[in-house]
Amino acid sequence: MHWCPKCETALAGYETTDSYKNVSDPSVVVMFPVSGRTEEYFLVYTTTPWTLPANVAIAAHPEKMYVRVKTARGVLILAKTRLGLLDRIGLSYEIVEELLGKDLDGLRYLSLLDVPVQRAVAQETGALRIVMSIRFLKQRVASKVGMKKDVETGDLFEDFVTDEEGTGLVHVAPGHGKSDNVVGKKYGLPEASPVDDACCLTSDAAPFAGKFVKDADHDIAQHLHAIGRLLHFERIEHSYPLCWRCKSPLIFRLSNQWFISIEPIKEKMLSDNENVLWQPSFAGERFASWVQGAEDWNFSRQRYWGAPVPIWMSEDGSEQLAVGSLDELRSLSSEALPLDFDLHQAGDVVLRSPSSGKLLRRTPDIFDVWFDSGSAPHAALGYPFQSKAVFESHYPVSRINESQDQVRGWFYSLMFCGVGIHGKAPYAAVSMPGWVVDSNGEKMSKSLGNIISGNDAVEDLGADPVRFYYCWDGAPYQLMRFNVETVRSEVTRFFTILWNLHNLVLQGSARLGSQSPKEAPALEDRWLLSRMESVVAEVRSAFDSFELQRAGRALYGFVVDDVSRTYVQYARERLEYDASPLAIVAQCLRKVTILLAPISPHLADQVYLDLGPVCGAKDSVHLETFPVADRTDVDLEERFARVGEVIAAGLACRDKVKRGVRWPCKELIVTTDDDALRMAVEQRADLVCRQVNVRAVTFRDVSTTISVKPNYRALGKELGERTGDVLTAFASAKERVSAEFSRGAQEVVLAGVAVPRALFAIEEHPPESFALA
Repeated sequence: MHWCPKCETALAGYETTDSYKNVSDPSVVVMFPVSGRTEEYFLVYTTTPWTLPANVAIAAHPEKMYVRVKTARGVLILAKTRLGLLDRIGLSYEIVEELLGKDLDGLRYLSLLDVPVQRAVAQETGALRIVMSIRFLKQRVASKVGMKKDVETGDLFEDFVTDEEGTGLVHVAPGHGKSDNVVGKKYGLPEASPVDDACCLTSDAAPFAGKFVKDADHDIAQHLHAIGRLLHFERIEHSYPLCWRCKSPLIFRLSNQWFISIEPIKEKMLSDNENVLWQPSFAGERFASWVQGAEDWNFSRQRYWGAPVPIWMSEDGSEQLAVGSLDELRSLSSEALPLDFDLHQAGDVVLRSPSSGKLLRRTPDIFDVWFDSGSAPHAALGYPFQSKAVFESHYPVSRINESQDQVRGWFYSLMFCGVGIHGKAPYAAVSMPGWVVDSNGEKMSKSLGNIISGNDAVEDLGADPVRFYYCWDGAPYQLMRFNVETVRSEVTRFFTILWNLHNLVLQGSARLGSQSPKEAPALEDRWLLSRMESVVAEVRSAFDSFELQRAGRALYGFVVDDVSRTYVQYARERLEYDASPLAIVAQCLRKVTILLAPISPHLADQVYLDLGPVCGAKDSVHLETFPVADRTDVDLEERFARVGEVIAAGLACRDKVKRGVRWPCKELIVTTDDDALRMAVEQRADLVCRQVNVRAVTFRDVSTTISVKPNYRALGKELGERTGDVLTAFASAKERVSAEFSRGAQEVVLAGVAVPRALFAIEEHPPESFALA
């Protein structure tokens, strides 16, 4: 197990995955004497000299080539490909024999250190010998992950011994390494671990007893040098796991721990994960890959505070009893427990075994806090002793949300506990916010000088604009670019227009009654109220589906386009004599503030409270119930959208000829084959005339002409060497080309080449005194 010498507790593998840092450690090459031979040694490399007292075997690769070389330090045995090591340290050699690794199998050697634990190991059958390398599981890749990364699906293996580093001979200490332990079990090797909970060497490693293992590295290296068993010493930088709590280097050591087997539920976890909606989708594939390679969960910890592991054991270890409730604990206790019994005192309770009558005492271990996190949904409601029906009615939850590093953390612990207890996934959807990057999509870093701190952004722009930006600019589960200028321009525009609309209502509040009208008197009023309900539905859907950008965009479009740019313009003349449009704007703004409250809470609350005398209000917008969409008129909204397109086209025509809206025009001609568009415009012709400032809207065809120009870049890219001939032919055939394209042709033949319409820039021209859009 990984063990923290400062916290004096075990850590599970997932707790160390992201904790590797570069550290400086000794690197030694040592000489193990070959048994029965004079001045002949196996060369072994290690970066943990403190584990040498626990050595029980040396591993070689059966298919790799090894050599016996004669040197000034005796005959040395190492992999042939690693002879460069001797060159590097300046040791001359002569190859006297080449042999395969399998020829070394079973050769015995003498202990490197004369310490009690090594004397005990020497008595064990099969110890202190050469064993063959084995392949062991490195990673499991789920099928979807394999396809995405273009790697082979299934189990990925690696060799315990390679000839690419070190000496090609590996020191095996099953008590101090995960892979070593696998090798040890394969060959039935003893498991020596002369290290205590503080990671100091014990009396079994005398004369190094009492030394912290990392401090003992130097002492052991010095001792080996003194007895002529150290060939080379240097310090290296390498990646090494640290404790996530205290940042101490972790130590691999044997310790007694409790585990929950994953194999009985692994396939169910994987199959249920297929039905979970992951946002982004790659997270589900990453999670499946993690579950695929997951090992049994070491859930016990040796910390001084936490949820006690409810397992009682007999003194001889022959009997174990798991207690499932406080009532069961009371029934088994050898003494009566007080009514206000504190579970943290469970270690003091002695039980009487119901089967054997033996006295049982609780293991001193506590639960891994990640087990707490996986059990949190149950514990919060006291399940299964309390609120059982309530819990089961909400299981699984619709959605959980956390950052990407929780794939191996909370997402996993919830799935493990959920499937283990209930037989199904505990959540239907998982949402993971994307990392925040700069406006160019680059990771923020000091070296690039592109860091914008959250405090600075809030101080400069305000909390509400920053919050709205992230619920408007892009999907929250993608990389989240932060663009200060966009916040200042677009988001500020939205806030300014919302505030101005609120001012419009307040300025006309004297004309309004305390109640908003129940029925909209005009078509545009009914349209706006329908649009409001459509926005309510869109925002609710966006929140439910973790598509927060849809919520921001719906609110932005409604306030800026529907209310300010469209409705207020439509109702501008009515506002002079009719208060109904003002009341409808107030009614819509009130609902907007409730929808906006989770995103931009401060502005939403201020606008809501200011509108209170007009619309009615509670003490805060945050006390309101989130609205549910009322009935909408989809047909009316679609018709208004078509009318809006015609109005926009009419205003665009005015822009082309630089004729302001203040100057009336004779007519707006609409040329269309779309009957629905014609009907919509005819029904609201008065509105179109008013907005575009024309006397009439008519429907008829207008004769237009087109001009055709070559797109030189596109032609060159498409036609290559034939471009010159085509351009020459076009110069003398412009009228023909224009006529053919006017009739709808998709290509013309020039210089014997069929040239697509897309390779020309075609512009349509109306008759004189007309504008076209």
